[in-house]
Amino acid sequence: MENRPAAAGGIEDDDIIIRFKGEEISRAGELPHWVGRTPVGEASRVVVWRNGKEVTLTVVLGELPENPLSAARGGSGGSSAETVLGMTVRDLSSNQQAEMGMDAGAAVVAVSGIAEAAGLRVGDVILRMKSRVVPDADGLREIAAAAQPGDVIPVLVMRQQGRDFRRSYITLRVPDEE
Repeated sequence: MENRPAAAGGIEDDDIIIRFKGEEISRAGELPHWVGRTPVGEASRVVVWRNGKEVTLTVVLGELPENPLSAARGGSGGSSAETVLGMTVRDLSSNQQAEMGMDAGAAVVAVSGIAEAAGLRVGDVILRMKSRVVPDADGLREIAAAAQPGDVIPVLVMRQQGRDFRRSYITLRVPDEE
């Protein structure tokens, strides 16, 4: 995220944006709507959830690069990948690995489509998919790329609930081709 407007505004890798210009953000899919309505160069008040508390920041919006996926990969220090299954993931940070006591998995940073319909949430950590261990974001992309129309895919996720982390299975259903 370094050299990007979010980083210049003080947003850190593990921050979760909960309000943008006074609008509550309860799902990752809501943020692009509000950001897209804000002119490039305008300072915007952003509230993030960081280390268990709200932090208010001011971010000056920049222009979206031609290939945002490529830019996200290069600048964040972690791998990020949009998959065919409607989720954007990144590698777990060292803080997340220590907090959860794990060294594998992919952190969900955005959901849409079938991932959202199945109940996957921003902040979930994907541990297994299609009975295979998910080592990191690139590993998840590899597994997801093999999904076929009509597949029913079990996904083991770790989700924070209060101060605890709980494991549960979510089932992704890949739509049949029409």
